[in-house]
Amino acid sequence: ISDGMTDPGGTVDVDVTFDDFEDIIAFQHSLSWDASVFSFNSIVNVTSALDQFTIGAIGTPDNGTDPGVITVSWSKTNTQPETLADNTRMFTLRLNAIGAACDVSDVRLSNSPTVIEFSDSNTNNVGATPQNGTITINGTGCNSGGDDLIVTVDDVTANAGENRCVPIRVENFVNIQVVGFGL
Repeated sequence: ISDGMTDPGGTVDVDVTFDDFEDIIAFQHSLSWDASVFSFNSIVNVTSALDQFTIGAIGTPDNGTDPGVITVSWSKTNTQPETLADNTRMFTLRLNAIGAACDVSDVRLSNSPTVIEFSDSNTNNVGATPQNGTITINGTGCNSGGDDLIVTVDDVTANAGENRCVPIRVENFVNIQVVGFGL
């Protein structure tokens, strides 16, 4: 699931891709996000690489799912397994930014309302390892880790037996009581 950013009131495209899709005969899952930050717009770029996979396999808020959720369910009329190349884009979820500047939402593979199942040619559920995405509404002064302590250690080359100084710099060293680390 890709990351994305948009301006307030804009749209963001989230690509849903699969890796390790080997000998699969059916799958289903849900995708969810924070409906107070982003609303459903549309599904675009539906793959033609997977036999019998169409936009009809995707349930959206327009056709009955809850806001902030889509469901996906695919199986073939025969049990011939399918294999896809890694990083195959299955579809793109387009969302509208309805939250405030600097709002953030995860887009995640979910078991609710549709349980995550990926079935192989023996009808075993081989599961899925999700890589969830994060979508952000751009803004001025957003806190994107800007207050985190940052420690930077330079690369230094030394000859055998030679002493060298290694510069260590810090940023945002504010109200720190204890710091410990090893080199």
